[in-house]
Amino acid sequence: MKTNLAFWWFNNGSRLCYASFDNSKVDQIPFIIYGPSNLSYESEYPKINTYPYSKPGRVNSHVSLWVVDLTSPNMVRNIRQLDPPRGIKGWEHYITAPIKWISKSKLNVIWSIRSQNMTIISECKEEKNWECEKIFEENLSSSTGFLFVNEGPIYSKDNANFFMRLPVQHGMSGTFRQVAMITSDGTKTYLTRGQFVVTKLIAYRDDMRTL
Repeated sequence: MKTNLAFWWFNNGSRLCYASFDNSKVDQIPFIIYGPSNLSYESEYPKINTYPYSKPGRVNSHVSLWVVDLTSPNMVRNIRQLDPPRGIKGWEHYITAPIKWISKSKLNVIWSIRSQNMTIISECKEEKNWECEKIFEENLSSSTGFLFVNEGPIYSKDNANFFMRLPVQHGMSGTFRQVAMITSDGTKTYLTRGQFVVTKLIAYRDDMRTL
């Protein structure tokens, strides 16, 4: 996810979404630590530590998402697990972008399958027991390479549209990340095109309808 954070607060602090990583079945890779860590006799010798490190064809870390209700500061209530969308279930999958709170009872979550040729953008709602429903699906446009979406969306004020950087094919020149607008019914429209890359989206101004 290109971040060291695996938890996301709702803006008033009443809800928390966090990711849990189960590495119990992931192969361990050994590495040697040299140098004294203290003044004991044993520290004169190198130590072997291990670290979970998955390789192609081996077991990946299992990732799950959870939502906690922190409305009452003295009591944690209603810890619920987010249910992945149907297009992801049954596949080895993970999340590739920071979670986005749309409202107190709705989250945007981006999932990818392990082969990295399909990404599903979903919305997960409390009213549906935090089951995530597919809003949009992005597939790799070529038979080689990878599709990696690691940025969360920017929503309009009415939540009718959101904006992201997504790859678009430009003839024989290859793919370039451009600004895409996606509506609530999953319709995608590219707002920029060309042999250049949009490097970052900062904000969306509803009053001027500009990014």
